Amino acid sequence: TVSRPRRQSRRIIVAFESSLKNDNQRKARRFEILQENDDYQLLLNKLVMLTSQKSNGLSHLEYLRNQFSVAKLEARWAIAEKLVGLESRELVGL
Repeated sequence: TVSRPRRQSRRIIVAFESSLKNDNQRKARRFEILQENDDYQLLLNKLVMLTSQKSNGLSHLEYLRNQFSVAKLEARWAIAEKLVGLESRELVGL
């Protein structure tokens, strides 16, 4: 993992580079420094992978919730059909 002092030292290096005149230039330079860091790249790739897995998991969860809702509706429909059938039999006298 990347430790805090190393991250802070990069910020300090970028903050005190005299050629960088504004915040956008400092951010761009910091981005360049981070792109060269293998730890940063590994962590960034892992973040992308985990974000994707989370999105897939949430999509699957929503799919399962929808399936459950459909199953509940089908069960209610079956109960209603049975009740209607019983009521109609009672009306006819069976």
